[in-house]
Amino acid sequence: MIRLILFFIVLILASFAAVWMADNDGVIAVQWLGWHIETTVSVVLVAATVLYLVLIGLVELFFLVLGLPRRLRQRSALAHHDKALIAIADGFSAVAVGDGERAERAANNVNRLLGDKPVALLMQAQAAGLQGNSAKSQKHYTALLEHKGTEFAALRGLLTVAQEKGDIHEAISLAEQAFALQPTSLEVGVGLLRLYKQTGRYADAQLFLEKQGKRLGKIGNGKTAVIDVSQEKAQVYTARARHLLFTQGSISGDNVLSDAVQQSIGWLESALKLTPDFVPALQTAVPLWLKLERKRKATAALEKAWKVQAHPVISALYMTLDSTADKPSGGKQDLKRAKKLYALQPDSVEGARVLAAAALQVDNITLARQRALQALSGAKTAAIYRLMADIASCEGEEAEVEDWDMRAQYAPSGAGWQCKECGSHYAQWDVVCGSCGAVSSIAWTEQAEATDGTEDGPLPLADKGGEEEDTKKSTNIGIES
Repeated sequence: MIRLILFFIVLILASFAAVWMADNDGVIAVQWLGWHIETTVSVVLVAATVLYLVLIGLVELFFLVLGLPRRLRQRSALAHHDKALIAIADGFSAVAVGDGERAERAANNVNRLLGDKPVALLMQAQAAGLQGNSAKSQKHYTALLEHKGTEFAALRGLLTVAQEKGDIHEAISLAEQAFALQPTSLEVGVGLLRLYKQTGRYADAQLFLEKQGKRLGKIGNGKTAVIDVSQEKAQVYTARARHLLFTQGSISGDNVLSDAVQQSIGWLESALKLTPDFVPALQTAVPLWLKLERKRKATAALEKAWKVQAHPVISALYMTLDSTADKPSGGKQDLKRAKKLYALQPDSVEGARVLAAAALQVDNITLARQRALQALSGAKTAAIYRLMADIASCEGEEAEVEDWDMRAQYAPSGAGWQCKECGSHYAQWDVVCGSCGAVSSIAWTEQAEATDGTEDGPLPLADKGGEEEDTKKSTNIGIES
């Protein structure tokens, strides 16, 4: 609106000026080289204006022609840029869906349009990886290391290649470099910790958790912590203790006071301080404490853990506290201990089962049946069915015995340590599966096959009448640095 008003003002002023010039027009005469030109002032002004406009037009035309090549180059570059963007989008879309051939074509187009740029190298490396060409992928990722700002992406790619080739030591080196370059990368940090555990480098894993545990334990997505640092430390302490015992220490004879055993106990106690109910640590520590005549400490640790979770291994360890090699426990002593365990967790299935089994040993059939039925109401496993069969047998109810035995044959066969990745069963927990190499995959499962136990340590109380199943013994992994 303001511009329109200004336009009208200028138009009015120009009109007044034109009228004034028409009323007060003068004469201009020029005589030059025999020429005599005479005209009015208004004509001269109009001619000057026209000449000025023509000159402006010629200058604009000159610069337009002069800048035409540059504009053509810019338009061509813009077209190349647009094509490159399309090729980049197509390439990464192909990578996302796993189409290696299409990704390679797009990467070649990007390289042709943009030259040896980081985005082209990255796409070529990913395309080669999708096609299974690890050597070519490694070549492009290595070239990507030379470009500033893309070192982390290059190291991540090389790390993936190393893991695919099974070169764990190279993978650890690359993961350490990547984490040093970008210590805020939780994914790389967790991966590095996993590699340390996989290769048995528990000292490095422990040091890493002490330095980076607070960062790794932070909330990752606003809802869930990246890792449970206390649990991870407990695993590393326990694995380190077990490794040291298997390679240097012995808990028999004169070696019970060896430095290796004492160091192992220290690590196990550190694990239980962080996670009191960490069953693998208890499964290793309790026999050591008993050898060192620290029965009170073992009892307190087991009762503390039992209050957190009524675990079958905890109950088995607790019921063997009074046993020795020369004099195994049993009878009223076991019943007394079972009653104390039951009192700590009166609603637990395992507590009721243990008390029923102990009561049956001293022929307290009423208490045995009462607690066995309580256990049966919480879980229907082969162990509980067989316990019911034993009770019925003591009562002389042969028909009932057959019924319980039949149910036991089709019921879940118990519980044990099992790898979540490959399904292998173990007598004890280990940080790495000896069958498939998975890390932190061995967990207690209620549907696992029953195991018969090994010299590695005590297992849940044996089920009466159950057939023993072959079990794969946990293997020692890695060499601690």
